[in-house]
Amino acid sequence: DTRKNKRQKRGIINKMSESNSYYNRIFSKAESVCSKCAMEATGRSFDVSELYSGKTKTMLVVSVARSLTFVVLHDIYGITYRRIAMRADMSEKAVMKSVSKARMYRFSDTIYNRAYKLINQEL
Repeated sequence: DTRKNKRQKRGIINKMSESNSYYNRIFSKAESVCSKCAMEATGRSFDVSELYSGKTKTMLVVSVARSLTFVVLHDIYGITYRRIAMRADMSEKAVMKSVSKARMYRFSDTIYNRAYKLINQEL
């Protein structure tokens, strides 16, 4: 028997796929809610599929949505920076920097503040 067959027999593969679908649902919900609220706060629109595309010089609405999505995923849902980084195709350090930026801007920037309040109302 190969390793994969042994894992399947023990049910490890099934648990991993259940876990991934659980995380995918959380990611999808957080991404859609944060994107909607960022669009409402900034008055601009974008497609949720663009959330992780473009790493430099992104539109403000995308930057707000992305960084607040990371904050929600980490602070509210307790998802690790590593898992968030894999989803966003970014380094862990970049995700941590984005979260730090959003936490700071949440208190000093009106757009981030408004978007964060809307997100908390939605969740």
